[in-house]
Amino acid sequence: MGVLGIGVDITALKQVEEELWKRTYFDSLTGLYNRRFVEEEMRRLDQGSQLPISIILADVDGLKLVNDSLGHQEGDVLLKTMADVLQQACRPEDIVGRWAGDEFVILLPKTDHKQAWHIANRIKLLCEAQTGKLIPMSASVGAATKVDRGQTMAEVFNEAEKIMYKEKTLSARDTRSAFAESLRRILLERTGETEAHMRNLQILGLALGQAIGLDEWHLHQIRLLATFHDIGKVRIPAELLRKRGGLTSEEQEIIRTHPETGYRIACIAPDFQHAAEAILAHHEYWDGSGYPKGLKGKQIPLAARVHAITNRFDVLLFGRPNVPAVSVTSALRELKVGAGTLYEPQLVDAFVNLVRTAPILDELEDSNPESEAAAAKA
Repeated sequence: MGVLGIGVDITALKQVEEELWKRTYFDSLTGLYNRRFVEEEMRRLDQGSQLPISIILADVDGLKLVNDSLGHQEGDVLLKTMADVLQQACRPEDIVGRWAGDEFVILLPKTDHKQAWHIANRIKLLCEAQTGKLIPMSASVGAATKVDRGQTMAEVFNEAEKIMYKEKTLSARDTRSAFAESLRRILLERTGETEAHMRNLQILGLALGQAIGLDEWHLHQIRLLATFHDIGKVRIPAELLRKRGGLTSEEQEIIRTHPETGYRIACIAPDFQHAAEAILAHHEYWDGSGYPKGLKGKQIPLAARVHAITNRFDVLLFGRPNVPAVSVTSALRELKVGAGTLYEPQLVDAFVNLVRTAPILDELEDSNPESEAAAAKA
């Protein structure tokens, strides 16, 4: 008599099964359940009796703007942050999943409408608490509850989705404003430019525009250019933008891509769209020697022609780390030398006359980054 035992190590098989299960039911980016799992759970809950059952839908605000302007890597950061927020806001028994793109779903068994909205509001508060991020975190949220067996989970889902999209529509303007402010802040941090430079460009540009009789449509473009002319630089590495000394030819080519990048950002950001052509052309010169398209003369949008003059004047007047400041007379003289090649001659004449006859210089502030840094230390 005897006993024969045979052991088989199935560790590798179990690991393969576990990996297959994860790929089938989990979202690879956020680590949450995926749409397939959530749909199966909705069907299961439809057959059960764990009433009331609530559904929360949450949509990350401004994800497309972030993807198109700062890149999908920053967009992924937003999605991962949103996943963390949802897990913090929910209970262990809740089912949290990524539905599609920027949308997330939470299934809440045995949860009434009041409890569901308590969780929904907690999600919004946790989003607001995500400080230190490149882009502020916000989400549009909707919630609905199944209270009797006659309702289907699909109907409850549709109701929550309708509420969420209504909130998203109502908050769209605030989302765009927050996004524009974030881009402005990123520009200041990455390019080393100053708030004073942006204000000076707006003061000078609007004064010149009004002096030559521009309408409000052109004046608004000038306002946008004053702050967002270099918006394309948000996609250029900060270490390259702040590099002191000469750039290699490859680095120069990277820098020269920012008008085109800025144009693409402006085209997808509603508040910037009508200034997109001027943003693309803000490094074009009157004689056609500029970039990226080599536009010549009045092919260059008028707002960009105004900007070329006011931007150079502010840089000359207050200097930059690699450009010494000069007197008003010397700055105007350089503009006149560039008239007909770099700048439109009639605009230069109008600007020179404006500076000499109006007290506009009293409104300007020192825009040199080194001056601002010294003042901050003091």
